[in-house]
Amino acid sequence: VGYFRYGTVWLAFHAMARGNLEKANRHISKINNPDRLGNQSKAYYYWIKGLLALNHGCHEEAQEFLERVREEHLRTANDQSILACLFAQVAIHAGDGGRARACLEKARALPHKEEVDAIISHVEMLIDTDRCRP
Repeated sequence: VGYFRYGTVWLAFHAMARGNLEKANRHISKINNPDRLGNQSKAYYYWIKGLLALNHGCHEEAQEFLERVREEHLRTANDQSILACLFAQVAIHAGDGGRARACLEKARALPHKEEVDAIISHVEMLIDTDRCRP
């Protein structure tokens, strides 16, 4: 029952957290029916799929996956802050600097670990480059 309820989401999440996106993709690809996952596992499934799509330059697909993440099912405010940073990156690629900045303000407002400050700073730098004009 555990395998069907949680699938390989947590293996993929831990691989992603360690920066091993190839391994995360292998684990997440083993899930054939995400609708059968529990609510929390489903939220992280779509988060991982969104991050992988963003990493491969598939920005519209990333947006679709990230929109399926239910924030209330994420375990921590830190994770919600990271999710807001991902939405900011999608907005940057869409050329919407205003939306990207709003996402970063949300990320800043949520309690988060010090490492997330580095992510926020990096995304701010992306907004300020020619890649995105507010």
